[in-house]
This record gives sequence, C-alpha cells and structure tokens, in this order.
Amino acid sequence: DVDFHLVNFLCLTSVGGASETGRSNIKFSRHIYQYPIICMLGLVRLNVEKFFVIKNAANWNDAQNHCREKYTDLASVTNMEDLKLLHQLGPSQIFWLGLYGDTKEEWKWKWSVEEQDSSMVDTGYRNWDVDEPNGGQNYNRFCTIMFPDGTWQDEPCDWVNPVLCYKGGK
Repeated sequence: DVDFHLVNFLCLTSVGGASETGRSNIKFSRHIYQYPIICMLGLVRLNVEKFFVIKNAANWNDAQNHCREKYTDLASVTNMEDLKLLHQLGPSQIFWLGLYGDTKEEWKWKWSVEEQDSSMVDTGYRNWDVDEPNGGQNYNRFCTIMFPDGTWQDEPCDWVNPVLCYKGGK
C-alpha cells in the first residue's frame, strides 16, 4: 500500500536475570507519522521500565512535556547496563535524554525525573563524548542528546531532536 509502510520494533523484557525477546511489525501512515516509534523494555532502578523512542522531533521542554503527559518523563541513563541496553536496542539517530545542566547553578547536571520523583537518586553516571560537556555562548541552560554510539553531548535546549521517554513501573 502506497500510504503505509512497515516499521519493525524490538521489545526485550528482563526480570530476575531472565530475558525474553519478541519482534513485531506495525503499520503507520506516512501522512500521520513523520517517523516510526520504537518500543523497548528494560530494567532501571530495579523496576521494569518501558522506553519509548519518539522520532518526531521537539525541543527539550516540549519533549519533557510530551513524555510527562504520555509516559512518565524523559529517560534517565544511570548506569552502564542502561546504556548498553539502549545502545543494543536503540535506533540509529540521536535523541534527547532527561539530563540538563544550568549555568546559574555552576553547571550542576540533573535528571528531569528528579523534579517529580524524590526516590530517583542521581548515580553520577555520565557517558559524555570527547570534550563534552562544552557549554556554549549566549545560553544559560543545556540539555543532553545521546548519539547512536551511546555517547552524550550537551546542546541548547531549544534545538529540535527526537525524544526518548520512559514509563515507570511499580
């Protein structure tokens, strides 16, 4: 069908060390969705979490609002296991993470989810690319993008990128 194309997604569930993998195909209308959406399940903070890569580009604030409206928040990558899962299953484009820094607070980096969930503790894990974060001129706040290779870079929050959301599990 000319109006539709198939989009593959991979879901992985990891509970108690066991893994199960499943593949599916979904049809999306090119006229409605500019890009496909990919679903991933992983283990974060000892709860099963669902990660959603939204390829429709947005600035960081709009991305955060979308993630909080539809899911829980922008994704947090707090350890190497999270990064490996996202790198292994993730799509081949950059996307926003929930990490942001503020020059007014001497470049203290915070996860977006910390604003809503006081049980979320920043582990201090970072996977910055070479010479990152490097800030910039005329910007007071920077947000984080993740590259397909798993490295991070700070960018002005008003730039437009695809989005990585998560939905927390209890």
